[in-house]
Amino acid sequence: MNTTGKKKIQFLTKYNPEQTVDKAVSRAIAASVQHNSLYAPNITPEEKEAVRCAWRSFLLDIIGKYKKQQTVDEYERDILKLQEKMNTQFRDAFYQTPHSKYKTDPRL
Repeated sequence: MNTTGKKKIQFLTKYNPEQTVDKAVSRAIAASVQHNSLYAPNITPEEKEAVRCAWRSFLLDIIGKYKKQQTVDEYERDILKLQEKMNTQFRDAFYQTPHSKYKTDPRL
């Protein structure tokens, strides 16, 4: 096994020792929101869970196709589909003003 393969196994053993899809998806979502101002300041824990549940559902629906390599275009299409779905369903749950530190604008 090459070095990259060994590193992947070490990573999975550390962060998902049971190697379950549910744990992988939960950890991926947690990592992606950890350092981002995603949620509106007044969102409730129940609303956050609804957002994460929909996000998780979307990822689980497409996970099978990623067992094979996908093109960058296909990956980007999936990201845009997720963005559209989440913005349509949960627009009020997300931060709506430009980030004070990073100057990113969620309205764009």
